[in-house]
Amino acid sequence: MALLGEAPAPGMPNFDSLSALDLIDRGIETERVETVPLDQILTEEGIVDYDHVDELGASMKQKRGQITPIVVRPRIDEAGLLVYDIIDGFHRSEARMLNGDKTIMATVIYGCSDEEMYDLRILAASSVRSVQFARIAKWITLSWSKTVWFQSGLTVPQAFAIALNDTQKSTFVDLPPNELSDVKTWVQEKSALWGRSAGSTYNILGVVSNADPELVAQVRSAGRGKASEGKITPARLEKVVDIFPGEENYPAQRAILRAAVARHLSTTEVDKLGSVMRSLVVPGMAEEEIFQVALITPFPEAPFSKKPQRRRSTSSYIVRPDRHDPITDYGDDVASLQERIANLEAALEKARAEGVAFELWWRTAPYLSDKERVCMERILYANHDMRAVCAELRITDMQAISLMISAFTKRHLEESQLDATI
Repeated sequence: MALLGEAPAPGMPNFDSLSALDLIDRGIETERVETVPLDQILTEEGIVDYDHVDELGASMKQKRGQITPIVVRPRIDEAGLLVYDIIDGFHRSEARMLNGDKTIMATVIYGCSDEEMYDLRILAASSVRSVQFARIAKWITLSWSKTVWFQSGLTVPQAFAIALNDTQKSTFVDLPPNELSDVKTWVQEKSALWGRSAGSTYNILGVVSNADPELVAQVRSAGRGKASEGKITPARLEKVVDIFPGEENYPAQRAILRAAVARHLSTTEVDKLGSVMRSLVVPGMAEEEIFQVALITPFPEAPFSKKPQRRRSTSSYIVRPDRHDPITDYGDDVASLQERIANLEAALEKARAEGVAFELWWRTAPYLSDKERVCMERILYANHDMRAVCAELRITDMQAISLMISAFTKRHLEESQLDATI
């Protein structure tokens, strides 16, 4: 193909004189660099990292502006209007829009089918690592939706499972041997085209098929340590989805990952929190209620030792509601952890039975210490950053969680004593 301003190579047709509509109407397969109006660019299917958009926007304000064209596929939409689907360049398009630009330089690929468009998108998905997981998951699923086997009820994770197991019979849907072979061929050819192993793709699709689509869109890959804090990473999503799979658990998935982000938990800690929450989440719990429990529920800090743990004193278990000291459990064995969880669960069950999703009782409870009240108000209720609150109070994250557990426990004990006197 000749570049703009150059004559086409000998023997090659020259389509430069044809409009976009002419090329689409005639079904001509070609590509050329054009200036495209941004209001005709469709961005709905894109998943972007807005930090990267901001960086690109700033760079495009420099002397040379946009250096690399985006890649698009033109088509006529349901309303009869000319629109452009982005193949590569979602971030550049968003950055141009952010800067208030009206047009964008694009390589326009004419005669591009839906299947080819998704294949090209998946190939380009690695250009921005932070959104790679979410993009691959979405676009492979959309690519599969264009196949005849999708119409028969076979899902894309099932197709990859068939190919990986090399089975001669599908346990998912009734397919004749020749179609089963075609499914395997589709998986093998697409994996080779996308430059991805069938096994790694199957692992992604297995998580995505059981995860809330809203969470999948929020997944951001990141480096280790500090770089991954405050993000829903692929590994953290997988840990939660493994414990709470399926649509019926979407509220629990959202709540636990919100709490994990708020608490700056590592992947290992998310796994531990999810395991503890398994026994606390009951059918019918609202997302906000699960979130509040996940926000303050402790989990094992280290593998439990078989050697009995030495406790400082048994006096901390003799509780009076009028005490202002935090009620803490100094042991870290299984029994003590279960005791703390049981106290919290009992308090929340009582609130549910009374038809109250969430009360502001800590504001007036006379038996709470100042630190307990501050933690309840600012971390639990106002959802302030836990680390910032802890820094002001000069306490650790775990001490803040213990203070909130203590507040719930005191309230539970006070109400138990009131019930006993009635």
